[in-house]
Amino acid sequence: IWTDWAETFSSPATEDEKSNKNRLVETHTGYKRHHFGCLHTREVYSLGENTWLIHDIMRANSKNKYCLHWLLSDFRYELNDTSCGLNLKTPSGMYQIRLLCSCPSFQFTVVRACKDSPHGWFAPYYQHLEPAISLDLTVEASSAQFWTLFGPPPCDLQQIKNDIVVTQPAEEKI
Repeated sequence: IWTDWAETFSSPATEDEKSNKNRLVETHTGYKRHHFGCLHTREVYSLGENTWLIHDIMRANSKNKYCLHWLLSDFRYELNDTSCGLNLKTPSGMYQIRLLCSCPSFQFTVVRACKDSPHGWFAPYYQHLEPAISLDLTVEASSAQFWTLFGPPPCDLQQIKNDIVVTQPAEEKI
């Protein structure tokens, strides 16, 4: 049987990018065959021990609803008051998740074990649900960029003009 499978490919690296062994870039066409024709690129950066920056780029010819969704383990957590994100209280200590979106108007939600929807649940096997933390950042646009920072404190993610700045013990500009 032959079907229109989605394709995944690595983007060609520039000379500067070839020297960065802590970066992975992949693009997939899985949403392109639908009527909205979206192309999704994900860049993953390793910024040190247990610290990751994920950059999702969504591009289409028309306006779409994009949702970045992270399903996290069911740890106790606190919402971050100053940015989109939360602080997880793991058995190994605090761990932070921070999110940014290129669009000024977006919706940020955190759900745990919602009784009326599949949000906030993890299904390790068929007909078995366990509570989880569902983190969503949703926007309507023709293109959008999302940045997610995972790391131990202190770390933060902010946009300063056209730069994305990750603040951690040693500050890095991406």
